[in-house]
Amino acid sequence: MGAVYVLAAVFLWSFVPLLIKGVLPVFSPEWIASLRLLMGGALLLPAALLGARSPGPRRLRALMVMGGLGVAGNYLLYTLAMRHTTASAGNVIVQVEVVFLVFLGVVVLRESLGGMKLAGTLLALGGVLVVAWNGERLTELVDSRYFLGNVTMLGAGLSWAWYGLAQKLVAEARPGASGAAPMLLVGGAAAAVPAAWHPLLVGPASSGDWVSLLVLGFVSTGTAYLLLARGFARLEASTAGMLTTMLPVMTMVEAHFWAGEALTAYLLVGAAAVVGGVVLITISSRGNGRPVVEG
Repeated sequence: MGAVYVLAAVFLWSFVPLLIKGVLPVFSPEWIASLRLLMGGALLLPAALLGARSPGPRRLRALMVMGGLGVAGNYLLYTLAMRHTTASAGNVIVQVEVVFLVFLGVVVLRESLGGMKLAGTLLALGGVLVVAWNGERLTELVDSRYFLGNVTMLGAGLSWAWYGLAQKLVAEARPGASGAAPMLLVGGAAAAVPAAWHPLLVGPASSGDWVSLLVLGFVSTGTAYLLLARGFARLEASTAGMLTTMLPVMTMVEAHFWAGEALTAYLLVGAAAVVGGVVLITISSRGNGRPVVEG
Protein backbone atom coordinates (compact mmCIF):
# COMPACT_ATOMS: atom_id res chain seq x y z
CA MET A 1 0.00 0.00 0.00
CA GLY A 2 2.94 2.33 0.62
CA ALA A 3 3.89 2.25 -3.06
CA VAL A 4 0.34 3.26 -4.00
CA TYR A 5 0.54 6.32 -1.72
CA VAL A 6 3.90 7.41 -3.16
CA LEU A 7 2.83 6.91 -6.77
CA ALA A 8 -0.42 8.79 -6.09
CA ALA A 9 1.60 11.71 -4.70
CA VAL A 10 3.91 11.68 -7.72
CA PHE A 11 0.90 11.56 -10.04
CA LEU A 12 -0.55 14.69 -8.40
CA TRP A 13 2.81 16.47 -8.59
CA SER A 14 3.20 15.61 -12.26
CA PHE A 15 0.35 17.99 -13.13
CA VAL A 16 1.97 20.97 -11.38
CA PRO A 17 3.78 22.42 -14.43
CA LEU A 18 0.70 22.00 -16.62
CA LEU A 19 -1.55 23.67 -14.03
CA ILE A 20 0.95 26.51 -13.62
CA LYS A 21 1.12 27.08 -17.36
CA GLY A 22 -2.66 27.15 -17.43
CA VAL A 23 -3.02 29.88 -14.78
CA LEU A 24 0.04 32.02 -15.67
CA PRO A 25 -1.94 34.14 -18.18
CA VAL A 26 -4.40 35.01 -15.40
CA PHE A 27 -2.48 35.20 -12.10
CA SER A 28 0.93 36.75 -11.43
CA PRO A 29 3.65 34.13 -10.84
CA GLU A 30 4.54 35.63 -7.46
CA TRP A 31 1.00 35.16 -6.19
CA ILE A 32 0.76 31.67 -7.70
CA ALA A 33 3.85 30.60 -5.75
CA SER A 34 2.73 32.23 -2.49
CA LEU A 35 -0.85 30.96 -2.59
CA ARG A 36 0.26 27.47 -3.58
CA LEU A 37 2.53 27.28 -0.53
CA LEU A 38 -0.05 28.75 1.84
CA MET A 39 -2.81 26.42 0.64
CA GLY A 40 -0.54 23.38 0.85
CA GLY A 41 0.69 24.36 4.31
CA ALA A 42 -2.85 25.02 5.55
CA LEU A 43 -3.94 21.54 4.45
CA LEU A 44 -1.01 19.98 6.30
CA LEU A 45 -1.40 22.12 9.43
CA PRO A 46 -3.93 19.92 11.32
CA ALA A 47 -1.67 16.88 10.98
CA ALA A 48 1.31 18.99 12.03
CA LEU A 49 -0.46 20.27 15.13
CA LEU A 50 -1.47 16.74 16.14
CA GLY A 51 2.08 15.46 15.68
CA ALA A 52 3.95 18.32 17.37
CA ARG A 53 4.01 18.46 21.17
CA SER A 54 6.11 21.62 21.45
CA PRO A 55 7.60 24.35 19.25
CA GLY A 56 10.91 22.51 19.43
CA PRO A 57 14.42 23.79 20.15
CA ARG A 58 15.73 26.98 18.57
CA ARG A 59 17.86 25.02 16.10
CA LEU A 60 14.79 23.17 14.81
CA ARG A 61 12.89 26.42 14.35
CA ALA A 62 15.86 27.95 12.54
CA LEU A 63 15.97 24.98 10.19
CA MET A 64 12.26 25.39 9.47
CA VAL A 65 12.82 29.04 8.58
CA MET A 66 15.74 28.09 6.34
CA GLY A 67 13.62 25.43 4.69
CA GLY A 68 10.75 27.87 4.25
CA LEU A 69 12.97 30.42 2.53
CA GLY A 70 14.42 27.70 0.33
CA VAL A 71 11.04 26.39 -0.78
CA ALA A 72 9.81 29.96 -1.35
CA GLY A 73 12.71 30.59 -3.72
CA ASN A 74 12.09 27.26 -5.41
CA TYR A 75 8.37 27.84 -6.00
CA LEU A 76 8.93 31.43 -7.17
CA LEU A 77 11.69 30.56 -9.64
CA TYR A 78 9.89 27.41 -10.79
CA THR A 79 6.73 29.39 -11.57
CA LEU A 80 8.67 32.16 -13.33
CA ALA A 81 10.60 29.57 -15.35
CA MET A 82 7.38 28.07 -16.67
CA ARG A 83 6.85 31.27 -18.63
CA HIS A 84 9.86 30.47 -20.80
CA THR A 85 10.20 26.69 -21.03
CA THR A 86 8.06 23.62 -21.60
CA ALA A 87 6.42 21.57 -18.87
CA SER A 88 8.36 18.47 -19.96
CA ALA A 89 11.79 20.11 -20.04
CA GLY A 90 11.14 22.08 -16.87
CA ASN A 91 10.28 19.04 -14.77
CA VAL A 92 13.40 17.24 -16.02
CA ILE A 93 15.79 20.18 -15.52
CA VAL A 94 14.52 20.91 -12.01
CA GLN A 95 15.71 17.43 -11.00
CA VAL A 96 19.18 19.03 -10.80
CA GLU A 97 18.00 19.79 -7.27
CA VAL A 98 19.05 16.25 -6.32
CA VAL A 99 22.58 16.97 -7.59
CA PHE A 100 22.72 20.21 -5.59
CA LEU A 101 21.44 18.38 -2.50
CA VAL A 102 24.18 15.77 -2.83
CA PHE A 103 26.73 18.60 -3.01
CA LEU A 104 25.30 20.27 0.10
CA GLY A 105 25.23 16.94 1.91
CA VAL A 106 28.94 16.44 1.24
CA VAL A 107 29.97 20.03 2.04
CA VAL A 108 27.64 20.86 4.95
CA LEU A 109 26.87 17.48 6.52
CA ARG A 110 30.21 15.85 5.64
CA GLU A 111 28.41 12.91 4.01
CA SER A 112 30.53 10.43 2.11
CA LEU A 113 30.50 10.53 -1.69
CA GLY A 114 30.87 6.91 -2.78
CA GLY A 115 31.40 5.71 -6.32
CA MET A 116 27.74 4.90 -6.95
CA LYS A 117 26.53 8.26 -5.65
CA LEU A 118 29.14 10.10 -7.71
CA ALA A 119 28.18 8.15 -10.83
CA GLY A 120 24.50 8.88 -10.23
CA THR A 121 25.23 12.57 -9.68
CA LEU A 122 27.22 12.88 -12.91
CA LEU A 123 24.63 10.88 -14.87
CA ALA A 124 21.74 13.05 -13.61
CA LEU A 125 23.69 16.25 -14.28
CA GLY A 126 24.52 15.05 -17.78
CA GLY A 127 20.83 14.34 -18.43
CA VAL A 128 19.86 17.83 -17.30
CA LEU A 129 22.45 19.38 -19.62
CA VAL A 130 21.22 17.30 -22.56
CA VAL A 131 17.65 18.48 -22.02
CA ALA A 132 18.75 22.12 -21.65
CA TRP A 133 20.83 21.82 -24.83
CA ASN A 134 18.12 20.03 -26.83
CA GLY A 135 20.37 19.71 -29.88
CA GLU A 136 20.70 23.43 -30.59
CA ARG A 137 23.91 24.91 -31.92
CA LEU A 138 25.88 26.54 -29.11
CA THR A 139 25.78 29.91 -30.88
CA GLU A 140 21.98 29.76 -30.87
CA LEU A 141 21.57 28.34 -27.40
CA VAL A 142 21.76 31.70 -25.61
CA ASP A 143 19.16 33.14 -27.98
CA SER A 144 16.83 30.17 -27.60
CA ARG A 145 13.33 31.01 -26.42
CA TYR A 146 13.78 28.35 -23.73
CA PHE A 147 17.21 29.47 -22.49
CA LEU A 148 15.95 31.94 -19.87
CA GLY A 149 13.39 29.46 -18.56
CA ASN A 150 15.93 26.64 -18.32
CA VAL A 151 18.48 28.80 -16.48
CA THR A 152 15.77 30.02 -14.09
CA MET A 153 14.77 26.39 -13.51
CA LEU A 154 18.37 25.61 -12.53
CA GLY A 155 18.07 28.39 -9.95
CA ALA A 156 14.87 26.80 -8.68
CA GLY A 157 16.73 23.52 -8.24
CA LEU A 158 19.52 25.22 -6.29
CA SER A 159 17.03 26.96 -4.01
CA TRP A 160 15.18 23.68 -3.41
CA ALA A 161 18.43 22.01 -2.32
CA TRP A 162 18.58 24.29 0.74
CA TYR A 163 14.98 23.39 1.53
CA GLY A 164 15.82 19.71 1.02
CA LEU A 165 18.78 19.98 3.39
CA ALA A 166 16.61 21.60 6.06
CA GLN A 167 13.79 19.09 5.55
CA LYS A 168 16.22 16.21 5.85
CA LEU A 169 17.43 17.50 9.24
CA VAL A 170 13.95 18.44 10.48
CA ALA A 171 12.54 15.03 9.47
CA GLU A 172 14.81 13.37 12.03
CA ALA A 173 12.77 15.06 14.78
CA ARG A 174 9.45 15.63 13.01
CA PRO A 175 8.74 13.29 10.11
CA GLY A 176 6.01 13.83 7.56
CA ALA A 177 3.51 16.69 7.71
CA SER A 178 4.54 17.87 11.20
CA GLY A 179 7.84 19.09 9.76
CA ALA A 180 6.74 20.06 6.25
CA ALA A 181 3.73 22.21 7.19
CA PRO A 182 5.67 24.96 9.04
CA MET A 183 8.18 25.22 6.19
CA LEU A 184 5.44 25.55 3.56
CA LEU A 185 3.68 28.25 5.62
CA VAL A 186 6.94 30.15 6.17
CA GLY A 187 7.64 29.81 2.47
CA GLY A 188 4.19 31.11 1.60
CA ALA A 189 4.69 34.14 3.84
CA ALA A 190 8.14 34.80 2.35
CA ALA A 191 6.82 34.53 -1.21
CA ALA A 192 4.01 36.93 -0.31
CA VAL A 193 6.60 39.73 0.13
CA PRO A 194 7.45 40.04 -3.60
CA ALA A 195 3.85 39.13 -4.45
CA ALA A 196 2.66 42.23 -2.59
CA TRP A 197 4.36 44.35 -5.25
CA HIS A 198 2.35 42.70 -8.03
CA PRO A 199 -1.37 42.47 -8.76
CA LEU A 200 -3.02 39.14 -8.16
CA LEU A 201 -4.76 39.17 -11.54
CA VAL A 202 -2.94 39.91 -14.78
CA GLY A 203 -5.84 38.85 -16.99
CA PRO A 204 -9.55 38.04 -16.83
CA ALA A 205 -10.13 35.05 -14.56
CA SER A 206 -12.85 32.49 -15.18
CA SER A 207 -14.27 30.10 -12.61
CA GLY A 208 -12.12 27.38 -14.18
CA ASP A 209 -8.97 29.43 -13.52
CA TRP A 210 -9.86 29.77 -9.84
CA VAL A 211 -10.55 26.04 -9.64
CA SER A 212 -7.17 25.30 -11.25
CA LEU A 213 -5.43 27.51 -8.68
CA LEU A 214 -7.21 25.73 -5.82
CA VAL A 215 -6.33 22.32 -7.28
CA LEU A 216 -2.69 23.42 -7.61
CA GLY A 217 -2.51 24.42 -3.94
CA PHE A 218 -4.74 21.97 -2.10
CA VAL A 219 -4.50 18.88 -4.31
CA SER A 220 -1.22 18.88 -6.24
CA THR A 221 0.70 20.34 -3.28
CA GLY A 222 -0.98 19.72 0.08
CA THR A 223 -2.64 16.38 -0.66
CA ALA A 224 0.49 15.15 -2.44
CA TYR A 225 2.57 15.83 0.69
CA LEU A 226 0.07 13.94 2.86
CA LEU A 227 0.11 10.94 0.53
CA LEU A 228 3.90 10.97 0.41
CA ALA A 229 4.15 11.02 4.20
CA ARG A 230 1.88 7.97 4.39
CA GLY A 231 3.93 6.20 1.74
CA PHE A 232 7.26 6.91 3.43
CA ALA A 233 5.87 5.51 6.69
CA ARG A 234 5.26 2.16 4.96
CA LEU A 235 8.27 1.80 2.64
CA GLU A 236 12.05 1.70 2.81
CA ALA A 237 13.59 5.05 1.97
CA SER A 238 15.34 3.75 -1.15
CA THR A 239 12.14 2.19 -2.50
CA ALA A 240 10.10 5.36 -1.95
CA GLY A 241 12.87 7.48 -3.47
CA MET A 242 13.04 5.37 -6.62
CA LEU A 243 9.27 5.55 -7.09
CA THR A 244 9.46 9.35 -7.10
CA THR A 245 11.76 9.23 -10.15
CA MET A 246 8.62 8.61 -12.19
CA LEU A 247 7.76 12.32 -11.83
CA PRO A 248 9.46 13.70 -14.97
CA VAL A 249 8.30 10.70 -17.00
CA MET A 250 4.66 11.21 -16.00
CA THR A 251 4.87 14.93 -16.78
CA MET A 252 6.36 14.24 -20.22
CA VAL A 253 3.52 11.89 -21.15
CA GLU A 254 0.84 14.24 -19.81
CA ALA A 255 2.37 17.29 -21.51
CA HIS A 256 2.56 15.42 -24.83
CA PHE A 257 -1.08 14.35 -24.85
CA TRP A 258 -2.58 17.31 -22.97
CA ALA A 259 -0.52 20.28 -24.21
CA GLY A 260 0.88 18.81 -27.44
CA GLU A 261 4.52 19.19 -26.39
CA ALA A 262 6.99 17.35 -28.61
CA LEU A 263 8.95 14.41 -27.22
CA THR A 264 12.37 15.02 -28.78
CA ALA A 265 15.18 12.47 -28.71
CA TYR A 266 17.21 14.83 -26.51
CA LEU A 267 14.35 15.10 -24.02
CA LEU A 268 13.89 11.34 -23.86
CA VAL A 269 17.60 10.58 -23.52
CA GLY A 270 18.08 13.34 -20.95
CA ALA A 271 15.09 12.20 -18.91
CA ALA A 272 16.34 8.59 -18.95
CA ALA A 273 19.76 9.76 -17.71
CA VAL A 274 18.20 11.87 -14.95
CA VAL A 275 15.97 9.03 -13.78
CA GLY A 276 18.89 6.59 -13.84
CA GLY A 277 21.12 9.00 -11.94
CA VAL A 278 18.54 9.66 -9.24
CA VAL A 279 17.98 5.91 -8.85
CA LEU A 280 21.72 5.39 -8.30
CA ILE A 281 21.83 8.24 -5.77
CA THR A 282 18.82 6.80 -3.95
CA ILE A 283 20.27 3.29 -3.80
CA SER A 284 23.61 4.61 -2.56
CA SER A 285 21.79 6.52 0.21
CA ARG A 286 20.12 3.40 1.61
CA GLY A 287 20.15 3.53 5.39
CA ASN A 288 20.87 7.29 5.53
CA GLY A 289 17.28 8.35 6.26
CA ARG A 290 14.32 9.25 4.14
CA PRO A 291 14.88 10.71 0.71
CA VAL A 292 13.79 14.25 0.17
CA VAL A 293 11.78 14.94 -2.96
CA GLU A 294 10.34 17.91 -4.80
CA GLY A 295 6.72 18.81 -4.36
